[in-house]
Amino acid sequence: MNSIRHYINIVENASGEYYGIEMDAGDSNTIMQRIWKSRYPDYALYVNGIEDSMPAWSTDQDFDETAEDSFYLSTRGNEINNDEGCVVSIDSAWSNQFKSVVKPYIQSCFEYMEQQWSQQYPEEELPQRIIRLYSRDGSGGIWGQIANSLGAELEDDPYH
Repeated sequence: MNSIRHYINIVENASGEYYGIEMDAGDSNTIMQRIWKSRYPDYALYVNGIEDSMPAWSTDQDFDETAEDSFYLSTRGNEINNDEGCVVSIDSAWSNQFKSVVKPYIQSCFEYMEQQWSQQYPEEELPQRIIRLYSRDGSGGIWGQIANSLGAELEDDPYH
């Protein structure tokens, strides 16, 4: 069996001051598919963007994020590091009647990255949890509620 480094990417800058772990998109997909199948076993969930480390999931095979009654969730990858924290990113989210997978997905990603962090950097404290939103989907205060329930900070797109 390969070491944990096979499944995660360790990132360091030249000075060695910055360290962290980027969550592999395949692991994100494994988490999402497990949650999806436990809640909606009669609905297919398609994935795209694994190769770009920015997975997106949809019940619509064409990934039309505005398809009526469809689920669509896209990310910009997840990372835990000593500079920004434990970040789960959400790019776009349209859950319609499939609301019960987003929060467990975020929670499971946090837990996965924190476990990797504790194994890789046992002397370091766990970084602050952050849910980073790159676009709003009109869901009002639901993101704040999710963040609060998971002990996370809510952060809007840092580039806008």
